[in-house]
Amino acid sequence: MDAYHPSWSPDGSRIAFTCTISLPGPGNQYDICVINKSGTGFVRLTNDVAFDQTPAWSPDGGRIVFMTNRFAAGQTDVAWMTPSGTDITRVTNGFDPAWSIDGSKLVFVRSDGLFTVNPDGSDVTRLTTGRHRAPAWRP
Repeated sequence: MDAYHPSWSPDGSRIAFTCTISLPGPGNQYDICVINKSGTGFVRLTNDVAFDQTPAWSPDGGRIVFMTNRFAAGQTDVAWMTPSGTDITRVTNGFDPAWSIDGSKLVFVRSDGLFTVNPDGSDVTRLTTGRHRAPAWRP
């Protein structure tokens, strides 16, 4: 297994990350996993044919946002789930999501710019045009 894109929980007790699980035959599966900071309690939150990547904890620790291709073939979407891996909810199309400091907005990327959106998928707002990767909120 390989691990990428770590994200600490707000209380510092757990890490969510993209885990690459080797499969028999060609290719790997990309899922979202969590582990305690002590290295115990490994849990694979997603486990299906979708590519789930780049998790980020909400400031209150109640949700993990990530990018996925589970909702439409050939499209990457922003989605969130609970820290137990349940209630996976599509937000909008895009990738590389990050939470605002107060948890009221997400910033994310599309091929033509940087955008914000409410966690319920409403109020998509363009911030920039052009190509971007891995946005982050700053105080």
